[in-house]
Amino acid sequence: MRRSLSFTADSKTDKETRFWSFGDQVHLPSHHGAVLPLASFNHISREVLSVEKSLKFYRDILGFQEIPRPGFDCDGAWLWGYGVSVHLVETSCPDKRRDVLKRRISHFTSCLPRVDHIAFVTNNTGFIQKILDSERVYYKRFDPPGTNIVQLFFFDPDGNVIEVSNCAPPIGEVRCEQKSSSPTSSQEDHPSIPGSEESDISSSVSDTPSF
Repeated sequence: MRRSLSFTADSKTDKETRFWSFGDQVHLPSHHGAVLPLASFNHISREVLSVEKSLKFYRDILGFQEIPRPGFDCDGAWLWGYGVSVHLVETSCPDKRRDVLKRRISHFTSCLPRVDHIAFVTNNTGFIQKILDSERVYYKRFDPPGTNIVQLFFFDPDGNVIEVSNCAPPIGEVRCEQKSSSPTSSQEDHPSIPGSEESDISSSVSDTPSF
C-alpha cells in the first residue's frame, strides 16, 4: 500500500510548526494539493567537519569539479559532476557532528546496504575494489541475486554512504543485462574493520572503520 505524507504538530509552540512524516493518511490543510509544485532537483548538501578533507574526497577521489560559490558567511565548497551538484558546508556544531559521525558509522556498518546513500555507476568495479583494498579503505560488497548488479559501499569523510555499482537497470527493469567481472563475489567487510589506520583517501575515528 502506498504510504502518504502526514503532519505532526509541535506541541511546544502556538504556531502550526509541523514535521512531515510518512503515515497511512493524508493530513494536509485543505488548500494544499497532494504534490508540491517543484520545478527540478537542484543539489545535495553535506555538512562537513573539514571542508578541505571533504573537498579532496569529492574532487580528487570521486572526480567532481569545484565550481564558484557565493560569499556565504561560512566556509564551504560547491562541486559539479555526473549531472549532480554537491554543496559542502562547514558544520557550526563540530562536537555534535563528531558524535553523529560515530553513530552513523556504527549504524551503517551494521545495516548496509539498506541505509541512506548516494549512488554512482562505473564500468570497472574490479579496479575500484582493488584501489579500496590497496588503501585499506573499509567497504562492503553486495551481489543481489538475480540482478547482475555488483554494489560497493564505503564512506565519505563525514560518514555519508557512497555506493558504486557496475550498472543500473533501465527504468522499468529490475536487472542489468550482464554482470561485469570483479575480483571477488561476497557480502563481507573489506578489509576487516580497522582501528586507527589512515591512508591518503581515508581517515579514522576511534572504534570505527576508516573512511
